[in-house]
Amino acid sequence: MLLVSLCFQPQTALAADASNGKTLYTSSSIAGTACSNSSCHGSLPGTKNKIQRGANSASTILSAINSNTGGMGIFRNKLSSTQLDDIAAYIANPNLSATAAVSPTSLSFASTSVGSSSASQTVTLTNSGTVSLSVSSISISGSDFAIVSGGSCSAGSSVAIGASCTVLTKFQPTASGSRSGTLSLVTGAGTKSVALSGTGAAVSAPTAQISPGSLSFASTVGQASAAQTVTLSNTGTAALSLSSVAIGGTAASDYSIATGTSCSSSGSVAAGASCVVLLKFTPGATGTRSASLSITHNDSSHSPSTVTLTGTGTASAAGQLSVDASSLSFSAQAQNTSSSAKTVTVSNSGSAAAQFSSLSLSGTNAGDFAFTSPGGACTASTSLAVGASCTINVTFTPSVSSGTRTASVQIVSNAINTPVTISLSGTAGSASAPIPAFSPSTLDFGSVGVGSAAAARTITLSNSGTASLSISSLNVSPSDYSLSHNCGASLAAGSSCALQIGFTPSASGSIAGTLSLSSNASGSPLTAALSGSGVAGGATLSWSPDTLSFSSTVVGVRTATQSATLSNTGSSAASLTAIGLAGSNAGDFIIDSNGCTAGSSLAPGASCTVAMRFAPSAAGSRSAQLSLSLSSGTAAPLNLNGTGVASGSPLLTASPTSMTLSSLPNQPLQPQALVIANEGAALLTVSSYLIPPSLTLETGGSGGGDCAAAPYTLQPGASCTVMVTPATGGSIDAQLQIRSNSSGGTVTVMVSGTPNTNVGGGGALLLGRYDTPLHATLSLLLLSALLLARRLIPLASKKRTHS
Repeated sequence: MLLVSLCFQPQTALAADASNGKTLYTSSSIAGTACSNSSCHGSLPGTKNKIQRGANSASTILSAINSNTGGMGIFRNKLSSTQLDDIAAYIANPNLSATAAVSPTSLSFASTSVGSSSASQTVTLTNSGTVSLSVSSISISGSDFAIVSGGSCSAGSSVAIGASCTVLTKFQPTASGSRSGTLSLVTGAGTKSVALSGTGAAVSAPTAQISPGSLSFASTVGQASAAQTVTLSNTGTAALSLSSVAIGGTAASDYSIATGTSCSSSGSVAAGASCVVLLKFTPGATGTRSASLSITHNDSSHSPSTVTLTGTGTASAAGQLSVDASSLSFSAQAQNTSSSAKTVTVSNSGSAAAQFSSLSLSGTNAGDFAFTSPGGACTASTSLAVGASCTINVTFTPSVSSGTRTASVQIVSNAINTPVTISLSGTAGSASAPIPAFSPSTLDFGSVGVGSAAAARTITLSNSGTASLSISSLNVSPSDYSLSHNCGASLAAGSSCALQIGFTPSASGSIAGTLSLSSNASGSPLTAALSGSGVAGGATLSWSPDTLSFSSTVVGVRTATQSATLSNTGSSAASLTAIGLAGSNAGDFIIDSNGCTAGSSLAPGASCTVAMRFAPSAAGSRSAQLSLSLSSGTAAPLNLNGTGVASGSPLLTASPTSMTLSSLPNQPLQPQALVIANEGAALLTVSSYLIPPSLTLETGGSGGGDCAAAPYTLQPGASCTVMVTPATGGSIDAQLQIRSNSSGGTVTVMVSGTPNTNVGGGGALLLGRYDTPLHATLSLLLLSALLLARRLIPLASKKRTHS
């Protein structure tokens, strides 16, 4: 039996390579046995099975394989012609030997500067043996020497009998002094080594040192501080060349290089010398202001040299303007018709009066917007005292028949945050269109145990447009999320409905989801992003409610407490490692009592409660989160929000903020009183109501309402009443908006109700409107009489039958 081929691709060999033939002859990779095995031809030299017939005769070997001589057919189509030639050469010359020699056996390089490279030198590898010489690897020890391309020796190649190849090396010292290394060539005749040596020559170089590493400043906004000094020293042996001296960072414009500075871009510092940079701080705003000084030079080990700059800006007495809305958006309005005015309240929360110098409309479509001037309106010459406010009233009159129109209001004053800009946008076109929105537009369930259901969370779908919203579909995906709602097939203009979103993770890891609404609204579908993470065998923590919303509160005043409960609905205990306030206005919220302390553990099914207060430090919308940290996993935060009202400002309140209209059996929904009050310290102007089509408001003494028709004013502490009356006979689910110059912004009242119809049998008795005490009394008397009559008639009939 003859040789099997290697199981891997054989090394490339020259024709009739006896050395490779020996490797193939002694291999057992394919057929499970080798020709050198005693059960086959045996080791060479030998004459078993007339093996010598194959000497230098690949065709004889191939013929024996193809005719299956002695069972050699198992190698058919498994050996290339080159491999057969190599085996035939080995049979003819079994006493192989390879002899390798390198010349020279050592190389010495001339002195070379550190970081530079010498000229290359050559090492020659010669094969003086009787078979080709394989070269398996070529390497150099020591980082100061390297192999250069251009030599003919390479790893994985072979050197023919009597031939030679070359390796080129160079010297590139990394340090001064004597350096040594070794060139190693691993061949079929053993490893050949060449000693390498050279001397690294030191070079002159600069060394940069900067002091101090940081500077701290303090100054009043707009005023320059005293200069402070930074020194750059060169302790090296060559000149230090500077390429740039610059200030960068978040508040770079607050810092400047002062007169007397000797370090400059393109300058030079001699060995052993130094230069200085003088820095001043002129804060552009209050608070911490950070930047850095950076000097770039030719000391690569220390470039750039940097100094951290930290300054604190303190406020000078100045006005600061704030607005209760940074943008106004007008719904669809027909060409050349004017919308109702929208109002923005401008307040001065600074420490000095704010003097207006201009109040203007600008932008692409400024001509489509206009100011109106009811009482309390801001003007281009308004002087706004500390804590005072005024209003800007804007109407929209599109000059085109369709398209989006944009502009902006700009207030220029001597306040520190001038100018103040309010964005305006409106749509020209049909005034009847639905405008749906999800609130919130994102929902995060945090970490929930796999297979456990998190507490359902609420998203409100509202229609702030002027036409009914037709709902084609409402769904969530993937199946880890669930949805239930009471929205029906349509949503009236000005109405809203609640969506309950559930989350039951089916696997560990982050699970992103989507709530999607397909409708007749422009831009459909409307989506909200859902997120949560599944935790195997973990705790599932959720807040109820998930948001605490505090009423509008005067700056510096604390509200009453509101509470939220944290529950573990998972399958394992949750270890609370930290609980604390976070977010942009975290300081405006106070933990009044905390039953969910850090270090405690919440068992499955257990809960704890936290009570919060709101104490705004500034006017406007304020928000934060009460965040949890767990020993494993995360939990969604408790959202906190409220509105700060500047002292000396009007504050509109409505009571109740959510009303359910009711009716007697088989009667329409009845009106209900809504009390509007000014709980602030300045005159309140109620500018308008946004009334949905399903409701009407009765004011001016009609139907029991004593509020004047809008616009009207209320003194501090005063109140009045409007009657909220159904405009249709069916169910109501809508929202009423009251607009004013209140620091708390627009107030929304939720109104709902379902008539109590089809009570009892028979026909219905319609008693007309039920909006006065007299009507109520008559209705009750008539209804009682009807029920008594229906009970007595059957008794009388029965009595006549028996008589």
